[in-house]
Amino acid sequence: VMFVVFFIFAIFGMQFFGKIMLMERGLEDHANFSDFPNAMLTLFRVSTGDMWELVMYGTMIHEGNSDCSMERGDCGTPWAAFYFIIFVLVGGLLLIN
Repeated sequence: VMFVVFFIFAIFGMQFFGKIMLMERGLEDHANFSDFPNAMLTLFRVSTGDMWELVMYGTMIHEGNSDCSMERGDCGTPWAAFYFIIFVLVGGLLLIN
């Protein structure tokens, strides 16, 4: 069951956050949604609680706080908070059971 949740959230993460520019903090080489294996490893990192809020903040970057550009399409979205909070809650409930 947990693999199915990871699979679904990885697909959504690749769709929503796959083109966001990588930074030193937040989305980086080892924590991003650019492809499926990285998305699965990033979700595993988030599910363990290993500084998951930095990954969430990395998906919420905008032109005011980074070098991203809406024209290039590599900025984040403020809706990312809902994605990560839902994943943390669902993942936590599944891990407890």
